[in-house]
Amino acid sequence: MDTAFSLKGKTILVTGASSGIGRACAICFAESGAKVLLSGRSEERLAEVQALCPGSVSLPGDLSASDGTAKLAASMESVDGFLHAVGVSRQMPIRFSTDEDLNFIMDANYFSGVRLTRDIMKLKKINKGGSVVYIASISGMLSRIGQFMYGSSKAAMIEFARDMAVEFAPRKIRANAISPGMVRTPMTEDFIKDSPDLYQADLKKYLLGYGDVSDVANAAQYLLSDASKWVTGTNLVVDGGYVCQK
Repeated sequence: MDTAFSLKGKTILVTGASSGIGRACAICFAESGAKVLLSGRSEERLAEVQALCPGSVSLPGDLSASDGTAKLAASMESVDGFLHAVGVSRQMPIRFSTDEDLNFIMDANYFSGVRLTRDIMKLKKINKGGSVVYIASISGMLSRIGQFMYGSSKAAMIEFARDMAVEFAPRKIRANAISPGMVRTPMTEDFIKDSPDLYQADLKKYLLGYGDVSDVANAAQYLLSDASKWVTGTNLVVDGGYVCQK
C-alpha cells in the first residue's frame, strides 16, 4: 500500500462502530494500521468489533443522550481524526410526521454529529492536521417521497462538513462528507428478502449495482489519510453511478 494512504501511527475515533458502515470502517482503519477508538451503544457488539481490531479501545455510550457526546469527548484520548457514522431512518409523508419523528431523526443524524464535533473541538481533542469525515447520504442530494426527514438531516450534515472545513482550516483540520448510495448491510438484505420485486427495480437504477460497506470504508480511509491532505469541504459521492443519471 502507498504510505500516503496508510493510517499507521494515527488514532481514529469511529462512531456507530457496532454495525453497518461504521463497523466496516473501524475494521478497515485497523487493518491500515490505525489505533481505533470504537463508539457505539451496544457493548456486546462493540466487543465483537474490538476483537477484529487489534489495539482498539471500546467507548460504549449513547450519543443521543443529553450528555452523551460530552462524556465521549471527555473520556477519549486525542485523535488524528474521526468518522461519524451514526444514522437512523424513518419514512413517511410530510403530512403524517410528528414532532417526535422530526426530533428523533434530526438528533440522531445531525445534532449528534454537531454536538460531538463541538465537544471534541472545545477540549482540543483532535490534533493539528487532523481529518473529520461525516457519513451523509445521496438522500441529502435528491428528493424522494417519504424521505424528507432523512434527506433533510443528511443535507444538513453535508453543509456542516463545509462549515467545519472553513472554520478550522487555520488549524489545518480538514472536514469532508461521504454520501453513499445503497450498500449491502443486514438491513439491505432484509429489504432484498422481503421485497424482491422492489429490489430488482431499485437495483437497475445503479450503473454498478449495489455497493459493499467496504467501498465506503475505503473512501473514508482516503479522506482520513495523508493522501487527501489537500481535500476539504467536499462531499464524496460513493453510489455506483446513481446520482449521475439524475
